[in-house]
Formats: sequence, C-alpha cells, structure tokens
Amino acid sequence: KEAALENLQKALAAIEGENSQDVIRQRLRIRHDIARLTHFFLRQPTQAVTLYKAVLQDWEAIPYSELDRAITARNLAEAYMDCDELGEADNQASRARSLIPEWTQHPVCSELEYLWGRLAKRQKLEDREIRSRFEMCLRKALDTSHMMMAKIVDDRLFWLKDPGISSAGLFDDTAWAIVSTALSLYRRHAWAARVLINGRLRAARRLATRGERTIALKELKDVQDLISANPSFDSGDDRRRIVALYAGLSLFEKSGQDWWLRLKQNYSWSQEWLDAKQITNSQSGWEQAG
Repeated sequence: KEAALENLQKALAAIEGENSQDVIRQRLRIRHDIARLTHFFLRQPTQAVTLYKAVLQDWEAIPYSELDRAITARNLAEAYMDCDELGEADNQASRARSLIPEWTQHPVCSELEYLWGRLAKRQKLEDREIRSRFEMCLRKALDTSHMMMAKIVDDRLFWLKDPGISSAGLFDDTAWAIVSTALSLYRRHAWAARVLINGRLRAARRLATRGERTIALKELKDVQDLISANPSFDSGDDRRRIVALYAGLSLFEKSGQDWWLRLKQNYSWSQEWLDAKQITNSQSGWEQAG
C-alpha cells in the first residue's frame, strides 16, 4: 500500500510542470487514484473526502469531463457514507448519476447503482426500495457487461431474501450453491473474495444452527482458502472474518488441532481484538464475529 502510494506520488511529480490538456487530465486521474488508495486501502475516508473534493473541483474546469467527474463524485459519495455523512453521500450519488453520459459502458454505471442500494440500506429505507435499487444495479451490470458486479449483486439479492439465523431451517442451500459457485469465478478479485467470504460465513452459521455441521465446515474450508490466498486481508472488517473462521474451525473440525490457539499464534492483533469485543472462547467468537 505504501509502495503504491509512493509510486503514484512519483508519477505525479514527474509531470507536475507540464500543462497540455492531456497531461492535466492525467494529473487529475493520478490524484484521483491517490484519493482512492487513501480511501479503500489505507482506510482513511475523512482524508479521502478532502482529496476527492479537490479533484472534483479541478475537473470542473476541464471540458468534456463528465465521465471523470461522475467517477470521482461516485467515490466521494462512498467516502461520505463511510464517514456516516449519509446526506452528503446521497447528494454526491445524485450528482454522479446526472453526470454519467448515456453512451458509456463504463463500470461506474452499475457501481453507482450498487452504492445507491447500500445507501438505502444504511438509511434504513423500506426493504422494497432497497431491493429495487439492487435490481436496477443488476440490470445496469448486465447491460454494460460488468459480470463480476452482476454476481456480487446476485449475492446481495439472495441475502435480502434470507429469513435470518433465527429461521435457519428455511435457509435455501440449493440456491446459495448456485449463487456462490457463480461468484467464485471472480474469487481472485479482492472485492468478490470478501463478498464470497461473508456469504460463506453466513451460510455456515445457518447450516450449523440446523445441525448440518459437515456442510458448514465445507463453507469454512473455502473461507480458509480465500483468506490464505489474500494475506492482505488483515485489517478492518477482515479481522472479524478471520476470527469467525477460526472460531468455526475450532467448533466443527475434529482434526485435533487447536484452531482457537492458532488464531492467537498466527495473528498478533487477535488477543487485543478479542478483548475489545469481550470474546473469551471459540463459542462466543462464533456467535459474535460470525
């Protein structure tokens, strides 16, 4: 992450003195990439808001920049949402929608609708409205051939229909197998991998609750493979996912390994994290983190 930021800053410095239209556009796109890295990888949304706003303001002076402005406004909206400024997030999402050219097939078309659905959920709008926004996202994803987004939205729509852990007996494992298999095609992408991890952890909890621990363990084994393949998944909400995985393995795998102990051996942050959540054993870890 730090190396990527340093490389972007070097690239920006290398063209700082040039003023052709092409270079000005390239400079703004590099600054936008720095804002994205700050937001999504360094997890500093407040700082990212400042960076996005400066980039967006400078794009205003560039002719025919509607698509770049829409992309920046969309990311600014998500940064505001991550700062719990939902009103500003809504305003920037609306702004992005008004800027997107009708002709474009850019991924931002469906990504904006996905954010619109997430905002509805954060704003606690009616379930019908939330579902409607994600269904619009699915249509946009298919119209623009953004197939990874389509599978991510399929996952969202599946879980919107799920009755919850208290009704685990109604969990549709057949439908989940179809959704998860399709999403697995994109497991090398970090976003899709995290969505798949979340889904498999939810599925494992429902399966285990209704007594199907062997099948639940298969879900956990795939989570284990995904986390092993992505060592950078080690901060923020990734830690909850890791704790849930090790708690589940500790409860359901009978190989003789002490998975709860291995969690503490493998991850130096784990004990402090567990203490902060008042998690004392694998059972409470499974219940709270899963």
